[in-house]
Amino acid sequence: MNPQHSQIKKRKRLPISCTTCRKRKIKCDRQKPLCGACKKNNVPVHLCIYDDSPWISSIVKEENLKNE
Repeated sequence: MNPQHSQIKKRKRLPISCTTCRKRKIKCDRQKPLCGACKKNNVPVHLCIYDDSPWISSIVKEENLKNE
């Protein structure tokens, strides 16, 4: 096997669904201020939030260091 092909690629997709969709394990269309699923289920705007988890910020920092 070629060593170049054996390298493992890191997943770059970040979980950016709102907390309500993540909790309910449903697809989020990521619309702001209220995603489609929350709108359909009459979820109050203050509950449809998009938060950053600690590991997301570490990935962003790593990407910024690579770009410098």
